[in-house]
Amino acid sequence: MGSRGSLTEFKADNPGNDREIGQTDTYIITDITDIGEFRCVSIRIDGDDGWLITEVRVEVDGTQLPTIPNKIGWLDDVLDRLTEVAFCLTDFVEYNVTTVTSTETNAATDAVVYFTIMGSRGSLTEFKADNPGDDRKRGQTDTYIITDNTDIGEFRCVSIRIDGDDGWIITEVRVEVDGTQLPTIPNKIGWLDDVIDKLTEVAFCVTDFGEYKLQSRLFSLRNGRSAFDRTSYINISNFVTFINREKSV
Repeated sequence: MGSRGSLTEFKADNPGNDREIGQTDTYIITDITDIGEFRCVSIRIDGDDGWLITEVRVEVDGTQLPTIPNKIGWLDDVLDRLTEVAFCLTDFVEYNVTTVTSTETNAATDAVVYFTIMGSRGSLTEFKADNPGDDRKRGQTDTYIITDNTDIGEFRCVSIRIDGDDGWIITEVRVEVDGTQLPTIPNKIGWLDDVIDKLTEVAFCVTDFGEYKLQSRLFSLRNGRSAFDRTSYINISNFVTFINREKSV
C-alpha cells in the first residue's frame, strides 16, 4: 500500500516449509504499478492455523525501511479471529472520497479536480483526484483514496476544486475515514464552474456551518462625531471563535 494506491494481493509462498517457529522468511514482489511512497503492507491469513510474527521488514529497490514491530498479536487466533492486519511505517489515516456524478445533461467533466481534506485541527495538502481511465462520467460513482499521517483532528469537510471550464455537477459526496463511513453529504450548491457564476471550489461538510453576521462599528472621534460607521460580514466556522465586546468611549 502506497500514497497513491495499492498493488494486487500477492500470495506469499516460498519453496519448502516457510513460516516455521523462529524462522525468518523473505518474499520478493516485483510490480510496475506506481503506488507512490510506501506506506503499509497488509498481511492476510486464510485458514484457522494461527500465526504470530514479531516484526516485518520491508526493502524497496534496495532501500531498507524502518522495522515495523507487531503490536497487534496473533493472526487468526482462537479468541478474536483477526485475519488481516496492516503493518505501517507510521500511523496513516486512509480517506476514501466517493463522488456521484449527476445524470443531468452535460454533468460529466474532463476538467482537473482537486480535493482538500479539512479537519478540526487543520487540513491535508491538496490532492489531485485522477483515477485510471475515464472518471467523473455522467451517472458514474468514483472513489478516490487518500492516505496521510498528518494529524488534522476530526474530519470536517472535503473541499472540491475544479480547474478548467468543463462544468461538473455531482449529487452527493461520501467520505470514509479508516473504514468508518460518515454521513452522506448532498450537493446543495449545484454546478462547479458553471457558465453563470463560475463557482470553482466548494467545501462539502458533514455538518452545516452557519453564516453569522458580525457587525462592527469603527469610530474615530473627530469633534465629537464619528468619521465612519461601517458594517462588515465575516463567515465563521467552528474552527474560529469570535468574541465581540462593546466598549463605551
